[in-house]
This record gives sequence, structure tokens and C-alpha cells, in this order.
Amino acid sequence: MGTAFRGMGLNDGRIRRRAMTSSTATSYHDQELTGVQYDRERRRLTLSFQSAKGLCFSDVVQFELNFFSDQNVLFSINEYALDDIPPAVLEDYPFLASYRQHSQAVYIYHAIPSVGLEGVIVTSERLSLYASCEP
Repeated sequence: MGTAFRGMGLNDGRIRRRAMTSSTATSYHDQELTGVQYDRERRRLTLSFQSAKGLCFSDVVQFELNFFSDQNVLFSINEYALDDIPPAVLEDYPFLASYRQHSQAVYIYHAIPSVGLEGVIVTSERLSLYASCEP
């Protein structure tokens, strides 16, 4: 998995965007993930952390999260455009290829673990790096 992300700038653990990062964005590198909640009516997926603000994905179209266990530590979260999804991610999550056949604008987020939870989240709204999770 590591070689697929060579040159992506993962070392600081910030959510990486194609041609855009922010020095004031919350770092999720080495943050312990303590909970996952999906609100079907609001189409919102919330990731809760031990020592960082929660991360809320709005207008969730689809997600697949694997390996949630007693210890879950994120290495990084990457955002990809449809034409920039690394082959290794497409191999692990083949359903992502179907989005290339539609004209629907989607944002793809890949949660890369140090240990535990790994997965992808597909949304129709871009994640705000500064918004807190509101009830």
C-alpha cells in the first residue's frame, strides 16, 4: 500500500487535496479513532477521535470502512479526484471505478491506518477542513 502513495505528501498527516493543503487544517496523523456514526437521514458520517475534533462527512453517497477494532489510529486521510485515484485504491475498492462512468461530481476520501480502521468515503459535498461536527 505504501508505494501507491509515493510523492503524495503524507508525512504530516493532514488531509491532502490535489494542489491544495492548509497549514491550519487539523492533523489526524496518529490520532486515535474512537467512534464512527452514520446518520442515514442526514447522510452524514462522523468520525470521532480521542484528541482531535470530530470529522464530519456530509452528503455521503457511499462508504466502506473495514477493520474497526479495539485500536484504530489514522496515518492519513487523502482526497482524490475521480481521475487521480491510485491503482492500489481502485484494486482494494473496485466499486469506485463505477463513479467514473457517471457525470455526478463526487469527492473520494481514503482513510489510511497506522493500525485498525481503513476505508473510503464518497461524498457529493467537499469536506470542509475547518467546520466542526454540529449535532
